[in-house]
Amino acid sequence: MVDKYVVVPQFDGATELLRIDLCSGAMEVVAADTVDVAQLAFGMFERETLERPTQPVAFLATPDGPLLLLGSVRCRPAPGQTLIHVGSSYVQVRHEGRHLFGQHRTARSGIGLHPYNNCPEDVDFWRWLERQIDDPRFYATYTRPIRYLG
Repeated sequence: MVDKYVVVPQFDGATELLRIDLCSGAMEVVAADTVDVAQLAFGMFERETLERPTQPVAFLATPDGPLLLLGSVRCRPAPGQTLIHVGSSYVQVRHEGRHLFGQHRTARSGIGLHPYNNCPEDVDFWRWLERQIDDPRFYATYTRPIRYLG
């Protein structure tokens, strides 16, 4: 099978990108200056950097709607079927009543440090996703062709 790589930027950073092989699920964090910005796919990634970085999680726009990549688990979120619960030190993703993913997390800071960072969703990937997951406009925005690395 031919590899299908995409590259997405980090939610709140400009120095790292995530290269994802959509066939195998392999993910690799790479420096932002190694990929032309015109080759970025529409989406984003995040990873926790507690004592050691966790496996990244990613969110990608596809022709069939948004795709969540949670380690080895793939999920097509849907309004009313996907629940993101964000606590101060843990995040959990449930889909159709089943637990799909959970990990420890650190609360993000930075509100007020930039004119556009006014609320937790502006600086925290999980808070942003928790707020968007039931909004139909969110699904329309993340339904588009995939830009493959090539």
